[in-house]
Amino acid sequence: MFYSRWESSKWYTYWLVQDPPTENRETAIFNICAVASFTAKQLRTDIKQCLNVAMYKEFGSSIRVAEREELQGYMKEFLIAVDEKYPEN
Repeated sequence: MFYSRWESSKWYTYWLVQDPPTENRETAIFNICAVASFTAKQLRTDIKQCLNVAMYKEFGSSIRVAEREELQGYMKEFLIAVDEKYPEN
């Protein structure tokens, strides 16, 4: 299970669980509440682009370095949790 929610954070993120036949190592969904959702495959392929999309949707064109680093940390933690649940064969 993956979940983040902090009083001082702008981010509310969680693993959006799917039915067992649908969810796997590539299709697991990282959800940023009210901002965006990305599959594990999308995050592994281009985490920077996923960050750019989420940051733009949340903050527009303004840059918030601390929030970006925090969100990237949550994305990486999510991928670690997915890899633990669905190890490569």
